[in-house]
Amino acid sequence: MCIRDRFKGVLPKVYGEGFHFMVPAIQTPKFYEIRVKPRVFTTVTGTKDLQMVNVTLRILFRPNPAKIKEIFLQYGENYEERILPSLTNEVLKSVMAMYDALELLVEREQVSTRIKSTLATRAKDFNILIDDVAITELTFQEKFNEAIESKQIAQQKAER
Repeated sequence: MCIRDRFKGVLPKVYGEGFHFMVPAIQTPKFYEIRVKPRVFTTVTGTKDLQMVNVTLRILFRPNPAKIKEIFLQYGENYEERILPSLTNEVLKSVMAMYDALELLVEREQVSTRIKSTLATRAKDFNILIDDVAITELTFQEKFNEAIESKQIAQQKAER
């Protein structure tokens, strides 16, 4: 929690849980949830081999408790709505462009780890801590799915 004073602005100290004295009508508290919060993002992006992929990403994040004052002053109370969508899209599109479509399927855990490390580095500049990132859904265009199915059928016929 940080305290906004009508005369001094936002006070420099960040307060934790418990009782804190304030001057009524002059000082007002600004509460921030510092527990981990989930957020789901869905985007369409391209791969290294120019296949379009629908990706759904779940992020567990929280604000840096020591930097609540800076978050309030720079981004306001709805900081996650202002920062996370554009940041996640940027990181997701840049990481997905490094892999082929088949690599995304085979190396899903490695892709998720790379997204997490890149996103955590970028979010740290905005005083947001990323605890976990998971790719919850990964779907390709119909033509690509049909091509994979026909390849598998051809392989199964060749084995017989």
